[in-house]
Amino acid sequence: MRIRFLPLAVLLLVTVPGCDDSLTHEAVTPLADGQADAQESPGDDAPPNGPGAATSGDAQTAPESTGGDGMASRAQTAIAAAGTAASALTKSLAAILPTKDIQPLLEGSMGLPACPTLDVAFDSNTVLLTFGYGDGCHPPRYTSPILAGAVDGKLFASVNSFDLKFRGLEVNHEPLAGAVTGALVRGTGTVRFIMNLALALAGEMRLTGSATIEFNESTGVMVTRNAATTLVTSSNETIGLSFENLVTDPAATGSFDPTSGSATATWIGDPPGSGQSKFTVQFSGQAATAAKAAPGDVAP
Repeated sequence: MRIRFLPLAVLLLVTVPGCDDSLTHEAVTPLADGQADAQESPGDDAPPNGPGAATSGDAQTAPESTGGDGMASRAQTAIAAAGTAASALTKSLAAILPTKDIQPLLEGSMGLPACPTLDVAFDSNTVLLTFGYGDGCHPPRYTSPILAGAVDGKLFASVNSFDLKFRGLEVNHEPLAGAVTGALVRGTGTVRFIMNLALALAGEMRLTGSATIEFNESTGVMVTRNAATTLVTSSNETIGLSFENLVTDPAATGSFDPTSGSATATWIGDPPGSGQSKFTVQFSGQAATAAKAAPGDVAP
């Protein structure tokens, strides 16, 4: 870790005391994610393996929500969209996790990690940060997920808040572009990240919104306590996605896909009373199910 002291170097880190129509997929099917630059259009995604096909792994493509059986297709898209957004949230958290270790590093209560390298400078009560993952490395506690590239930004010591941007970032070999701002709150053995995100994903998709994710420092498990996001798909559909109690265990599974929890997918802009505007998605292990909301539910 290179520590550079700038003029007026003063640092004080304060710790702040989170119908019957349904479809089942045997594997969670997130959309393909990642993009080299948040300000540029990402490349086109590969098409799915047939209508509504499900594949495995972090890089996947959403089935189209039109054509064929419209209800089943919408359910498949709800599963895919929810999986994509959930995975993007936890991948973003994995990339910014070193923010939680800056204080103990400076206090000398922990050693330097092998991954990522840290470049830290001080300017008044602001910590200037660069996390360098290089061509790819395993962050502490993880033996399968690989991060590459860099994260740049600031940690504002007085309130434990952060403003971070991804630079050439890849998670499990998939690009992830964008920015994350927010704050971290320490508990007993946990750190809660309260985040606002603006991410660019593959296939010209965009994900924006907020999430509160709790990180267990002993197990590496991530729990998304609540999140409200909006996904704009490659076919220019706008889907609102909310999440509750999503559990992700990258150390055990090598993946940032959720293994339990629920999501609600709402098509924004659908005509009132269309009957296909809202679906609930339930994650369980490597499977996910989607069910249409009760009649009368409409998109906002």
